[in-house]
Amino acid sequence: MKKYSFTKRELQVLQILWGSENALSAKEIAGAEPGLSQNTVLTVLKKLLASKFVETSGVTYSGTVLARQFTAVLPKEEYLESLVSRQEMMKVVSNFIGDSSDNELDALEAYIKEKRQDNK
Repeated sequence: MKKYSFTKRELQVLQILWGSENALSAKEIAGAEPGLSQNTVLTVLKKLLASKFVETSGVTYSGTVLARQFTAVLPKEEYLESLVSRQEMMKVVSNFIGDSSDNELDALEAYIKEKRQDNK
């Protein structure tokens, strides 16, 4: 499993993108978090684009000028999974199962059956 390491600002920008259903411009990203300037966002986006963690997914008008829109390429779940080892993940899953309701367990069981069918 690949480990991902981001700066505080990179992670801030990624979290904003993960939390949005739509692609966002640098101005929209900066406006979503107090303390983030558009210049900082543009610098961070340039680095994330070069590393292929985000992509340009459209163009929109920002006032009277055109602005690129961005989406995250790296899924949030993949990033979170990279933070813990398989052994730690098993402990988390075991704890989740122990504290789950019947509905949650049924959903989890259905997902496991689906995954087993996909792997055949």
